Amino acid sequence: MYTKITCFFFACCLFTQSAAQRLDSSIFAAPITMDTVVINAIEAGWDVSAFIKKMQSDTSFYSAFRSLHFCNYEQQTQLYAYDAAGIITDSLYLKSKQLYKNHCRITQLIEQKSNPHFYTSKGAYRFYTASLFDYLFFNKNTICNEPQLPVNTPINDNKSSYLEKSKAQLKQLLFNPGSNIKGIPFIGNKAAIFDKEELHKYEFTLSSGWWNDEACWIFSIKPKAAYKEELIYNTLKTWFRKEDDAIVKRVYSLSYATWFYQFEVSMQVHMINVDKKIKPSYLQYKGYWHILGKTKERLSCTSTLSYP
Repeated sequence: MYTKITCFFFACCLFTQSAAQRLDSSIFAAPITMDTVVINAIEAGWDVSAFIKKMQSDTSFYSAFRSLHFCNYEQQTQLYAYDAAGIITDSLYLKSKQLYKNHCRITQLIEQKSNPHFYTSKGAYRFYTASLFDYLFFNKNTICNEPQLPVNTPINDNKSSYLEKSKAQLKQLLFNPGSNIKGIPFIGNKAAIFDKEELHKYEFTLSSGWWNDEACWIFSIKPKAAYKEELIYNTLKTWFRKEDDAIVKRVYSLSYATWFYQFEVSMQVHMINVDKKIKPSYLQYKGYWHILGKTKERLSCTSTLSYP
């Protein structure tokens, strides 16, 4: 059973004795829906304000993907392309492993199966999504001495090509959802869910649940009906492990349309502990992309990662 808190979030603590301290409205100045387990936890002294503040500034999800540049792992991936009727037209299976040693990494291809149409006559990927996947996970050449930069490091406009900047921005949009990502054409600050100008456009829910036998706080975001057509994120649901507030699962969907491009993407990501650090273990992707002057593409992808 859910309880609707119709005042600002910080005022919810006035309902309890153990959490009677008024919270600064800058922590989360928006209405929120909580289930009874959350309300009881607040009454028992759970510092929900600290959790919300940590959640808003969390970069661990994106950092987990960035950390793949600095470790060994194996990966199995299956991609399918579809026509407008939903019939599979092309497929690609890849099994690979990344080797990381002496501050250098390289991807070794173990197995590959595909139909010829998945590639152009010059051997390039026919689909932008496949090209992006390759950019994220495959390194045909050895890459050494990469700096472990903070996730909020701005893209170097002088040294990065337009394509590299676009891919980096898209990677942030997918793996750092809710953050303010500058430079994506026609989007502005619409990706910044927690900005003051955007916060009132969403509905928020905090509940208790389970994932893989671990107790979790589940934070859900969806746009209000009046703003649904103008926003990017349709849903964003995150499982935070209660033990340490680590993200163990995220499900989300995005869509947006302009005269220049259109996309509709849904993703599901699972995380696991590796040497006491969170790393991605499973990705499920399904998306539709259309960029002006390019062929429309509909692709799905599932990928599993394992670590030695």
